[in-house]
Amino acid sequence: MNAIEQVKERLRQYPSVRYDAGESHITIHPLNEDGFPVSLSMSPEGYSVSFDGWHEEFASEAEALNCLAFGLSPECRLRVEYRGQSPYKRTVEALQDSHWREESTTGLAFYPFWRSRRTLYRQNRVVAGDRGK
Repeated sequence: MNAIEQVKERLRQYPSVRYDAGESHITIHPLNEDGFPVSLSMSPEGYSVSFDGWHEEFASEAEALNCLAFGLSPECRLRVEYRGQSPYKRTVEALQDSHWREESTTGLAFYPFWRSRRTLYRQNRVVAGDRGK
């Protein structure tokens, strides 16, 4: 069973979760507007996990699946920074000892820096979190 099939199998436990899938990719839609889509893509070179613009590459299927599950848990949140209406930076944060800690950031090199700044926090609560246990 490949990684996409494994994800679809696990998602059967969550009938309210909607997703789109093909042979080499799956996108899990957020349960509400406060969440974010979580995607997994497979290629001969490895695996790519993305959280609404943030992304990371993995050689290991297990690491990619763990990252995907993390993105669906309440122990993960996505900090999206905007300039005007344009998102320019996304940071994945992990809940550790009751504090949010930065894990990884992706951003644009060119963005409208002169526009007003605002930050949104988005979080999924699809699966129960148990990171680090």
